[in-house]
Amino acid sequence: MIDSLFREMIEELPDFAPRVTEMIRTEIPPYSVVPEQEHIRAVTIQLHGLLDALDRGIMPSAEYLRAASRLGAARAAQGLPVETVLGAYHIGYRETWNALMRGAVRRGQEAVAELAGQVTTFWTWIQELTDAVAVAYETVLRSELSAQEDRYRRLVEAMAAADPADEATVTLARSLGYDPVGAFQAFRGRSADLPSGGLERFRRHTATGPGVVVATIHGGALSVLSQGVPDDAILRSLDRAVGRAVGRTASRVVDREVSQAADRAVNQAADRAVDREGPPAPPLGVGLPRTGLSGAADSFQDADGALSLALRQDGGTVRYSVAWLQSSLAEQSRRLSDVLGAGARTAHAYPHLSAAVIAYADHGFIPTAAARALHVHPNTVVYRLDRWTTLTGWDPRTRDGLMRSLLALDLYPAPHTP
Repeated sequence: MIDSLFREMIEELPDFAPRVTEMIRTEIPPYSVVPEQEHIRAVTIQLHGLLDALDRGIMPSAEYLRAASRLGAARAAQGLPVETVLGAYHIGYRETWNALMRGAVRRGQEAVAELAGQVTTFWTWIQELTDAVAVAYETVLRSELSAQEDRYRRLVEAMAAADPADEATVTLARSLGYDPVGAFQAFRGRSADLPSGGLERFRRHTATGPGVVVATIHGGALSVLSQGVPDDAILRSLDRAVGRAVGRTASRVVDREVSQAADRAVNQAADRAVDREGPPAPPLGVGLPRTGLSGAADSFQDADGALSLALRQDGGTVRYSVAWLQSSLAEQSRRLSDVLGAGARTAHAYPHLSAAVIAYADHGFIPTAAARALHVHPNTVVYRLDRWTTLTGWDPRTRDGLMRSLLALDLYPAPHTP
């Protein structure tokens, strides 16, 4: 009795399918990205296959499932979320079942009972079809994510090339949403400091804001390249990604006035002690904002030097804009050890002497002010400065002696002793 019902529904598809399509597009607005006529054709094909299969009492053929897979892949390429795609299928099948039931009711109770007997077949058919769609969708999505990850990696690798602004890199940057002549800022960290899923969390945080941010892991390094995003926003997102409390900005370790010779070890040690209240701040280097792709490459070099300094200081964020001198020299620290080694050895052996040098520099070169900061007598500060001079050969009360002393303490930080 219901065989004629299925055939009748097939004949009505030219009118029924557009109505179902309109319902899908109304209930799921993102489907507006699919051209309407293309959408109607797809719905017509899907419903015709279902009704024909019910009429003949068969499950979807391999060819039909392949066609459904191709449609799922197409929807993935159009950017529709998989739950949206499956939701559209369920709307179409819901409306089809309701229409079949209305037709069965018009035919009488026997037809209703016979259609009810088709429920298992109906939903098994739908499950096989939507499974095929979902698998194809996920396959395309994984492929696209892999291709996107490859573009991220190639852009970061291009920053180390002899000419990072060549035509291929410009095209690659544009494909990722960058303005090749705009301002870029680079960040460099260690991939090992990101917990499982941390990179994905960071990407989700930055994806909802303004600007463009690319983050990738390659060769043990975490590389981030931003455009149009304040660096504080990047740092907050990284805090979330590694599970640190937002607002506990490790960059205070180095955010000192350059006029105070930036990055005094005594303050760094105090900040690290504060940071021990929560998860330790991972080392991170922040490059200068620079213009163009060549500038982006320079910003990565900034970030690499700043990261080297952060590693030597046991963590925290180092901004090249603040600690540019120390960052520039950090990667040369092995070679400079022959020049600055006396200060490093003395600081490690007598950290109270290095604390006196730092306090003296940070408090206007006034022994009494340094003494107040260290909670000692001014004569003690004078004695410690003299002792430092004797052991290192550098008098911190002279320009050359102070410069050597502070560079040694920044590049080879010693334990802090008040």
